[in-house]
Amino acid sequence: MRSLIITFFILILVKAVSSQSLRIPFGSNVVNDGIVNQTEWADADTVLIQSSPSHTTSVLYKHDGLNLNVAFVGNLQTPSFYFPEVNVDPMHDQATSFQQDDWWFHVSATDCESQGSYGNYSNCQSIRPNWLANPNFGTAGQTVNKVEISIPLQTLGLSLTDTIGLLFFLNNFQNFRYHQSTANHLDPSSWTSAYFEPVITSLEQNDFESIRLWPNPTDQKLNIDLIGNRIEELILRNLGGEIVLSYSNLELMNQMEIDLSSFPSSIYFLEMRLADKIYRKKIIRN
Repeated sequence: MRSLIITFFILILVKAVSSQSLRIPFGSNVVNDGIVNQTEWADADTVLIQSSPSHTTSVLYKHDGLNLNVAFVGNLQTPSFYFPEVNVDPMHDQATSFQQDDWWFHVSATDCESQGSYGNYSNCQSIRPNWLANPNFGTAGQTVNKVEISIPLQTLGLSLTDTIGLLFFLNNFQNFRYHQSTANHLDPSSWTSAYFEPVITSLEQNDFESIRLWPNPTDQKLNIDLIGNRIEELILRNLGGEIVLSYSNLELMNQMEIDLSSFPSSIYFLEMRLADKIYRKKIIRN
């Protein structure tokens, strides 16, 4: 009986972890050229895929209001020759097998897609007319370890108010590596629940215009004058999109100071959140 109860709670825990929501942040447009400019992707969020005990691939993701933009960075063609893939469940029905609405996207020597089934290579093309990926593997003289993918929301039949099932993973035709270890590419119920962050207009950003940041660039401390703004959360990200500092419950604060003296010299991005609005500012650490 005791072992039965323990098993029950383990199943609940696994289900809870697999059902955590992924926020797809709103960000700038992407020039889909396969270069993965770090400044261009600085407003994306990141998950990691463990391709081997000693290698990981970063997956950067965001939307620009029209496209789901994804970048796979690191350890693709070398050392293990993994190909990036994306699965989307637009209806978020969480079925246990691939349904007619579910999409599969694959990038290798060509770009392949299928709606309603996984692994249908019959319509692969170097350039797909309804989504974009760069570069393809096998380009003369080029080792591909960075791939950019842009999938129009129109292709998926989505609006920004939709919740979807989403899976980022790697495939070398022998093994699959997922950004969640409990996932399975053939089982949409194991894919991560994801939602789109609302588009932030310049008018909404005016709500934060009274916030002052100085000095910027800085080699030690960054001062932030909130001037009565009711900020719910403040996050500092590095160029890879990883959170390196976070603060919450700042509604009653007028000023704060962040010590960056121990941080490497680089570009960072400060996010200040208020309800469903976000203000982002580039910070330079000399």
